[in-house]
Amino acid sequence: MSGFEDVKFPSFNGFFKQDIETPPLRTLERENVNDQIYGTGVLQRVVLFPQRSGEIYIDPVELVCLLQQRVRKSTRNPFDSFFDDFFDSYRSVKKPIKSPTVKIIVKSLPETKPAGFKGAVGSLKMTASIDKTEAIENDAISLKVNISGTGNLKILEAPSIHFPPDFETYDPKISGKITNTTSGSTGSKNFEYLIIPRHAGNYRIPPIEFSYFDPVSESYKTINSNEFNINVKKAEKEETTIISGFSKEDIRLLGSDIRFIKTGRIKLRQKDKTIFGSTFFILGYAGALVLFFVIFIFYRKRIKRRTNMILVKNRRANKVARKRLKIARSYQKGKNREKFYEEILKAIWGYLSDKLNIPVSKLSKETSVKILKEYKIEESLICQIVELIDTCEYAQYAPAEESAPLATVYENTLKIISKFEQKLK
Repeated sequence: MSGFEDVKFPSFNGFFKQDIETPPLRTLERENVNDQIYGTGVLQRVVLFPQRSGEIYIDPVELVCLLQQRVRKSTRNPFDSFFDDFFDSYRSVKKPIKSPTVKIIVKSLPETKPAGFKGAVGSLKMTASIDKTEAIENDAISLKVNISGTGNLKILEAPSIHFPPDFETYDPKISGKITNTTSGSTGSKNFEYLIIPRHAGNYRIPPIEFSYFDPVSESYKTINSNEFNINVKKAEKEETTIISGFSKEDIRLLGSDIRFIKTGRIKLRQKDKTIFGSTFFILGYAGALVLFFVIFIFYRKRIKRRTNMILVKNRRANKVARKRLKIARSYQKGKNREKFYEEILKAIWGYLSDKLNIPVSKLSKETSVKILKEYKIEESLICQIVELIDTCEYAQYAPAEESAPLATVYENTLKIISKFEQKLK
């Protein structure tokens, strides 16, 4: 045999498996088995912990051996037979082999299990220690439990500890060092509990109880630690404890037997009943669709309206002009003639620019008159607005006694813009 390939190890269903460090196989050792000499070697070592009772089967190990087979040369010369052994060639032949199936009979554990038994099996011992027996309110205390020996340490669960109700507790921090050998798993496992007393007083942590099954004596054994008495003093001032490295186990109300009492009417709901497919779901879904389409149509029209800048400017022309006239009205009351006429002209020119879509660079009386005629506006109305523009331009620089009264100019401007608004829709 020159080697092997395609090794397939069992899946070990029904067992908790722990690998044992196995050096790579380089050479085979000679071993006498039933008066036959074999080459032997170790491919894999594991420690198995059965997870159920009864018959458990370990599947065969399958591999392909590579064999060197000699191929003789055919010759008719009898004198050449002496040299055949020196000139024969070899070829590699693959031979699949597998081991037999192994049946393991696993006994059930005795039914008389102790109350604190959590599946620990082996030869084990336990120690427990606390870092302080005197503390102040909200001061963190560390309680350590160490379980060591040989057994199923890897899947060992934390022992149950009955802490006083005024203690806030956290999930234990688990650590340890476990070595897997042919004799089983050996080492230790540590459980570190963080506890915080919230009120002053003398507290007692009862002895920690740990039960396991000893396969040698085929009996349950229980180990008890010492009890712990802790004196908690009242803090002089309220302190804040910062905790890291632990996850919160639960939230409880301390010093209280009843959490709360529900008052008023209680609305019950069928368990596991979902809203999907109900009348409320269908109506809500349909309403959401209708609302979506309404919003979609509204915003689509709004966007289309805004994209048409000519239409936007046309529609806001009257609004902008009236804002200007409102400003001019304030100057009229303050008897500021120059600013009054300036705002009147801005209102007129701005209205014509927005309403007739005339760029500011091309805005003039001639251009405005030409476009107004294209809109078929009466000649008399065109003359009125041209005359109003001339009056305002003249009044800006004319003496007060030569210009028309400000109130008359304001009323004429308002009337003319209202007339154009009716014509230019």
